[in-house]
Amino acid sequence: MSKLLLIDDETDVQYSFQRIFGDTPEIELTTASSGEEGLKLIPKIKPDLVLMDIRMGGINGLETLRRIRQMDSKLLVILMTAYGTTQTAIEAMTLGAYDYLLKPFDVVKLKDIVNNALKAAHDMRQIVSYQPLLESEDYEAGIVGRSEPMQQVFKMIGQVAATDATALITGESGTGKELVARATSSLPVPLSPVMSAVASVPATWPIILNTCCIGSLRPTMPDS
Repeated sequence: MSKLLLIDDETDVQYSFQRIFGDTPEIELTTASSGEEGLKLIPKIKPDLVLMDIRMGGINGLETLRRIRQMDSKLLVILMTAYGTTQTAIEAMTLGAYDYLLKPFDVVKLKDIVNNALKAAHDMRQIVSYQPLLESEDYEAGIVGRSEPMQQVFKMIGQVAATDATALITGESGTGKELVARATSSLPVPLSPVMSAVASVPATWPIILNTCCIGSLRPTMPDS
């Protein structure tokens, strides 16, 4: 049986989760009303997955996630909020959240994400290791959006910034490459080198890239 821990100070959310997962024989659901309570429960019940609200009384979800990472770097955590912003989405993924959900939930999508996360947790146990909306801060970051594609962009920014990899940001002119680079470089974490390809991509891009990386042969000229 998989163990699911919900950390949320809203009784309505706890009730909803009880209705969605309480009668599922494969899942044992435990609830906590604060980050502090959740941190005390984790060593006791050893959950396979934590779903946690970001805005709570006491320590918030992001700080709770930081402390969970100190306790168990492999525990999967899904963060939830009704106040999705650019910075919180990016920071959540940077801190190693498995996913980031906006309230209100689509029940079918919520079940899919939870089931996928529990499967990932089960797979991790087999291999032992695992490598892991508009407010003022959105305008400061320069990127706004609550749509699913934009949430995926925020997640990718956070995931890339948390590594030592070099990122090449490409795209057509006007698609926001500089904004993505700026959002990455504004994160309060050690950053990876980021190159933003700010020029429009010409039709000869494959030839130019091949020449720069590999070189070219001087054409053979016939004798005069």
